[in-house]
Amino acid sequence: MTKNKLSKQEEQTFLKLGKKLRSMILQDLGYESLDRFALEHHDIISKPTLYAICDGQRDFQFSTLLRLAKALRTSVPELLKET
Repeated sequence: MTKNKLSKQEEQTFLKLGKKLRSMILQDLGYESLDRFALEHHDIISKPTLYAICDGQRDFQFSTLLRLAKALRTSVPELLKET
């Protein structure tokens, strides 16, 4: 699903969420790269999709957010907190 004419605020929210996800993967969970995370969780999310989300370039489905939360060992509300 590609981004369709999002407002500036929506774009900022996606960027902020992407940064948070990247930080959780690399710093909190200690993966050395997004590639490693994507390889380990290929059944949850594809590498191109993960990069697009982490770069704030992807308007994704709620089901993707659910799967990411599971892979990150957190909840959707925690992912969305402060975004």
